[in-house]
Amino acid sequence: MPPEPAGAIGIVSNPNSGVGNARRIAGRIQQDLEARGLSAVHLNAPSAAACAEGIRRRRGDLRALLLVGGDGLVSAAINTEEALSLPIGLIPVGTGNDFARHLGVPIDRPLDALAQALASLDRPVSVDLGHITGPGVDILFAGALSFGFDAAVNRRANALHARFRRYKYQVALLLEVFSYGPRDLRIELDGVARDFSGMLATVLNIRSFGGGIRVAPHASIRDGRLDLLTVSRLSRFRFLRLLPTLLTGTHVKRPEVKFRSVTDVTLEAAGVEAYADGEPVGRDGPFRITVKPGAIRVLGVADGTGL
Repeated sequence: MPPEPAGAIGIVSNPNSGVGNARRIAGRIQQDLEARGLSAVHLNAPSAAACAEGIRRRRGDLRALLLVGGDGLVSAAINTEEALSLPIGLIPVGTGNDFARHLGVPIDRPLDALAQALASLDRPVSVDLGHITGPGVDILFAGALSFGFDAAVNRRANALHARFRRYKYQVALLLEVFSYGPRDLRIELDGVARDFSGMLATVLNIRSFGGGIRVAPHASIRDGRLDLLTVSRLSRFRFLRLLPTLLTGTHVKRPEVKFRSVTDVTLEAAGVEAYADGEPVGRDGPFRITVKPGAIRVLGVADGTGL
């Protein structure tokens, strides 16, 4: 048999993920790796800066990364240049885990997720990322850039008490719908700008946000394109009626819901917030969003996932 490639597997965990469960799960992951005869290094990442520094410091010793956390930890890792040169596996213990869902990684079953990642350690899959530039902003995202209503929901969800952890996005959505109104946005596509009055403009790399709400059922992370979702101006009553259709997928048939396949789009609106992968980006814009084809190599993609 050929020798194992040199280098340890880096375990990156945010101790605050999963209401504090990430540290414990990371320890179990390390024990399992060592029981398999694999070298492992635990990189504690209580913040995005700590995550980046840990990866940079140990990059020369690593052959792959395992991220024990949620979409926020994915965001921190992909915005570290050294991490993009390594295959990345996901051990989802956060609240959303939408990137992991798209890849078909088991949720809330860390040892199953580990086994799935290790099974593909020597055959990672290259997938796309999104890229955002704007005033003081230059970041990559794995899942979605939210601009408008869904960004406001993200802000409210992040402020909710831990007891709402599993359903915090759904709770925040219901609370926000009674206070949010249409916004006037400017959307630029293919060099042509147009004014748009509506509820949101979201750019997705994956199918879902908010912990599995499949808003873009046809999205792919291997086609070199992104999906722009817009919802036009609605009364509060009609908007409230639209929300349940997001859970069933029937929103795609509604006339106020539009999808466009894009590689380059710019969004701008006074006073409107932007969030990427559940983390604040800024407000107002303009934010230019482009696709980075094959920018990251991932482990543990489930067979038949249909990326």
